[in-house]
Amino acid sequence: MRQYKVFYCAMLALGSLCFGSAHAESSTLKTLSDSEMSAATGQALMSLTYISPKDNANLESKRTGITDPSNGGIGFYKLGLEALLELNVNIKRLQLGCGGVNGAGACDIDIENLSLSGLGNSATSNTDSATDRNARVGSSAALTNPFIQFAIKNP
Repeated sequence: MRQYKVFYCAMLALGSLCFGSAHAESSTLKTLSDSEMSAATGQALMSLTYISPKDNANLESKRTGITDPSNGGIGFYKLGLEALLELNVNIKRLQLGCGGVNGAGACDIDIENLSLSGLGNSATSNTDSATDRNARVGSSAALTNPFIQFAIKNP
Protein backbone atom coordinates (compact mmCIF):
# COMPACT_ATOMS: atom_id res chain seq x y z
CA MET A 1 0.00 0.00 0.00
CA ARG A 2 2.86 2.35 0.81
CA GLN A 3 4.33 2.05 -2.69
CA TYR A 4 1.02 3.20 -4.19
CA LYS A 5 0.92 6.17 -1.83
CA VAL A 6 4.36 7.27 -3.02
CA PHE A 7 3.28 6.73 -6.64
CA TYR A 8 0.14 8.85 -6.20
CA CYS A 9 2.13 11.62 -4.51
CA ALA A 10 4.66 11.60 -7.34
CA MET A 11 1.89 11.73 -9.96
CA LEU A 12 0.19 14.60 -8.11
CA ALA A 13 3.46 16.54 -7.97
CA LEU A 14 4.17 15.92 -11.67
CA GLY A 15 0.63 16.89 -12.65
CA SER A 16 0.80 20.07 -10.59
CA LEU A 17 4.09 20.99 -12.23
CA CYS A 18 2.75 20.37 -15.75
CA PHE A 19 -0.57 22.15 -15.26
CA GLY A 20 1.01 24.98 -13.31
CA SER A 21 3.42 25.76 -16.14
CA ALA A 22 0.75 25.63 -18.87
CA HIS A 23 -1.14 28.89 -18.62
CA ALA A 24 -2.04 31.79 -20.85
CA GLU A 25 -2.46 35.38 -19.88
CA SER A 26 -5.65 37.05 -21.07
CA SER A 27 -3.75 40.18 -22.12
CA THR A 28 -1.87 38.20 -24.80
CA LEU A 29 -4.89 36.29 -26.15
CA LYS A 30 -6.97 37.61 -29.04
CA THR A 31 -10.27 36.49 -30.47
CA LEU A 32 -10.20 34.79 -33.88
CA SER A 33 -13.06 34.68 -36.36
CA ASP A 34 -14.07 31.39 -37.99
CA SER A 35 -12.21 32.27 -41.20
CA GLU A 36 -9.04 33.18 -39.26
CA MET A 37 -9.31 29.98 -37.26
CA SER A 38 -9.68 27.82 -40.40
CA ALA A 39 -6.65 29.53 -41.95
CA ALA A 40 -4.49 28.70 -38.93
CA THR A 41 -2.32 25.62 -39.25
CA GLY A 42 -0.28 23.74 -36.73
CA GLN A 43 0.73 20.36 -35.51
CA ALA A 44 -0.40 18.49 -32.45
CA LEU A 45 2.04 16.71 -30.17
CA MET A 46 -0.39 13.83 -29.71
CA SER A 47 -3.05 12.46 -32.02
CA LEU A 48 -5.97 10.09 -31.49
CA THR A 49 -7.64 8.28 -34.36
CA TYR A 50 -10.45 5.72 -34.48
CA ILE A 51 -11.17 3.06 -37.10
CA SER A 52 -14.75 1.79 -36.92
CA PRO A 53 -15.66 -1.83 -37.68
CA LYS A 54 -17.65 -0.43 -40.65
CA ASP A 55 -14.63 1.49 -42.00
CA ASN A 56 -13.02 0.19 -45.20
CA ALA A 57 -9.58 0.67 -43.60
CA ASN A 58 -10.44 -1.89 -40.89
CA LEU A 59 -8.67 -5.01 -42.14
CA GLU A 60 -9.90 -7.09 -39.18
CA SER A 61 -13.51 -6.58 -40.31
CA LYS A 62 -12.56 -7.68 -43.82
CA ARG A 63 -10.87 -10.78 -42.39
CA THR A 64 -13.76 -11.82 -40.14
CA GLY A 65 -16.65 -10.37 -42.15
CA ILE A 66 -18.13 -8.82 -38.95
CA THR A 67 -18.85 -5.13 -39.50
CA ASP A 68 -21.58 -4.62 -36.89
CA PRO A 69 -20.07 -2.92 -33.80
CA SER A 70 -22.74 -4.44 -31.53
CA ASN A 71 -22.22 -7.97 -32.86
CA GLY A 72 -18.55 -8.59 -32.12
CA GLY A 73 -17.03 -6.05 -34.48
CA ILE A 74 -13.62 -4.71 -33.50
CA GLY A 75 -12.75 -1.01 -33.57
CA PHE A 76 -9.25 0.39 -33.24
CA TYR A 77 -8.10 3.44 -31.28
CA LYS A 78 -4.63 4.70 -32.12
CA LEU A 79 -2.80 7.11 -29.80
CA GLY A 80 0.24 8.60 -31.49
CA LEU A 81 3.06 10.90 -30.51
CA GLU A 82 3.84 13.18 -33.45
CA ALA A 83 7.50 13.66 -32.64
CA LEU A 84 10.92 12.10 -32.66
CA LEU A 85 11.34 10.13 -29.43
CA GLU A 86 14.89 9.22 -28.45
CA LEU A 87 15.36 6.55 -25.79
CA ASN A 88 18.35 5.00 -24.10
CA VAL A 89 16.83 2.73 -21.47
CA ASN A 90 17.44 -0.54 -19.67
CA ILE A 91 14.30 -2.31 -18.48
CA LYS A 92 14.71 -5.20 -16.06
CA ARG A 93 11.29 -6.69 -16.83
CA LEU A 94 8.58 -5.51 -19.24
CA GLN A 95 5.17 -7.12 -18.80
CA LEU A 96 2.09 -6.10 -20.79
CA GLY A 97 -1.37 -7.67 -20.95
CA CYS A 98 -1.13 -9.63 -17.69
CA GLY A 99 -4.06 -11.42 -16.08
CA GLY A 100 -7.53 -11.29 -17.62
CA VAL A 101 -8.07 -14.04 -20.18
CA ASN A 102 -4.42 -15.09 -19.77
CA GLY A 103 -4.98 -16.12 -16.17
CA ALA A 104 -2.95 -15.17 -13.12
CA GLY A 105 0.76 -14.73 -13.76
CA ALA A 106 0.53 -14.95 -17.56
CA CYS A 107 1.22 -11.98 -19.86
CA ASP A 108 0.86 -11.28 -23.58
CA ILE A 109 4.30 -9.67 -23.55
CA ASP A 110 6.88 -10.74 -20.95
CA ILE A 111 10.44 -9.60 -21.67
CA GLU A 112 13.37 -9.68 -19.27
CA ASN A 113 16.46 -7.45 -19.59
CA LEU A 114 15.29 -5.23 -22.45
CA SER A 115 17.68 -2.51 -23.64
CA LEU A 116 16.91 0.22 -26.14
CA SER A 117 19.86 2.16 -27.49
CA GLY A 118 21.12 3.40 -30.81
CA LEU A 119 23.72 1.95 -33.09
CA GLY A 120 27.32 1.80 -32.08
CA ASN A 121 30.08 2.85 -34.44
CA SER A 122 28.33 1.58 -37.57
CA ALA A 123 25.26 -0.32 -38.70
CA THR A 124 27.11 -3.60 -38.18
CA SER A 125 28.61 -2.83 -34.77
CA ASN A 126 26.78 -5.50 -32.82
CA THR A 127 29.92 -7.18 -31.61
CA ASP A 128 30.78 -7.73 -27.98
CA SER A 129 33.86 -5.50 -28.07
CA ALA A 130 34.32 -2.76 -25.47
CA THR A 131 34.42 -0.11 -28.21
CA ASP A 132 31.03 -1.13 -29.62
CA ARG A 133 29.47 -1.41 -26.16
CA ASN A 134 30.65 2.09 -25.24
CA ALA A 135 29.37 3.51 -28.54
CA ARG A 136 25.93 1.96 -27.97
CA VAL A 137 25.74 3.32 -24.43
CA GLY A 138 26.41 6.83 -25.74
CA SER A 139 23.66 6.72 -28.39
CA SER A 140 19.86 6.58 -28.31
CA ALA A 141 17.22 4.59 -30.14
CA ALA A 142 15.20 7.00 -32.30
CA LEU A 143 11.48 6.34 -32.74
CA THR A 144 9.75 8.57 -35.29
CA ASN A 145 6.02 9.11 -34.61
CA PRO A 146 5.58 6.17 -32.21
CA PHE A 147 2.04 4.99 -31.45
CA ILE A 148 0.07 2.47 -29.45
CA GLN A 149 -3.11 0.91 -30.81
CA PHE A 150 -6.00 -0.55 -28.81
CA ALA A 151 -8.42 -3.09 -30.28
CA ILE A 152 -11.88 -2.77 -28.71
CA LYS A 153 -14.55 -5.43 -29.23
CA ASN A 154 -18.11 -4.07 -29.53
CA PRO A 155 -17.02 -0.40 -29.46
